[in-house]
Formats: sequence, structure tokens, C-alpha cells
Amino acid sequence: SGQAAAGSLSYSPSGLRHPGCAFDTTAMTAEGLKKVRADFAAAALRARDGGADAVEIHGGHGYLLMQFLSPLINRRTDEYGGSPENRMRLFREVLSDVKKAVGPSFPVWFRFSASEGAAGGYGAKEGLSAAKQLLADGADGAEVSSGAPYAGGEHIPSVIGVSAGE
Repeated sequence: SGQAAAGSLSYSPSGLRHPGCAFDTTAMTAEGLKKVRADFAAAALRARDGGADAVEIHGGHGYLLMQFLSPLINRRTDEYGGSPENRMRLFREVLSDVKKAVGPSFPVWFRFSASEGAAGGYGAKEGLSAAKQLLADGADGAEVSSGAPYAGGEHIPSVIGVSAGE
């Protein structure tokens, strides 16, 4: 959270210093985005071939896919930045590549922060729209929480409970 390992690079959508972090990041290139997609697909295939019953793509709590969703962190001006649809692009591509790798009968879920919980970040309305899009794109389920490590008190992921709707 506070520092990157000595000599390592930390990647992000735009190469900005993240909220609550004491280190700079390097902006993802087109080649880097292709590698991220391929790595998610390869990991899911290894899990399936290793006997897992399903996989979950982690797109919440301030990790890379959520960073692309975040208007606070994602300041790109290409097809991966700007509008909510563009900021969803990498997440949708990862889901598509994972589904292609593991086949249609293998369940793929996503983990998602429905609201970023930080000033300038996305809120519940945009989060709900994004989750519905991923389900329409073929995700088999969703684990929904809220927030990121840099979010305000009630939105820090470790204190969020998930309700069964009762």
C-alpha cells in the first residue's frame, strides 16, 4: 500500500501517483494491456486444468482492473479512458479472453467494488451499470463489495459486509 518493492515497477492506467500511495507508477502500454489479458486467460486455464471448479477475476479494491474503471485514477485519452464504456474496456476484454480460454461451460465470476468510495471516483450508479454489463457479457456471477484502500472510512474493503438482501 505505501511503497513499491525496491527496484520494482508499479503499473497503472495513466502513470499517476495513486491516492494513499508514496510511489509513482508507470502507465500501461498497448503491449502491456495485451500481456495483462493473456496472463489472466493463462491463469484461468491453469486453474481449470488444475481441477478448480471456477475462477474469479478480481476487479475491485483498488487493483488494476478497478484502476481502469476509476475516473480518479484512469486519465487515459485513448480507447481505455474517458467515458464509463471506455474505462470498462479492459475488464470486458479480460472477461472475454478468460471465457475463450476456459470454454463456455467453466464458470467465471468477477469480484467488483460497486462504488469506489472516494471523492472523484465512480459511484454506485456507474458501478451497477458496469456489473450488469459484465453479466451481459457472459460472467457467470459476481461477488460485490465496495471501496478501495484509499477510500473513506466506511468504504475501506476490510470493513464492508455483504448482505444477502434481507
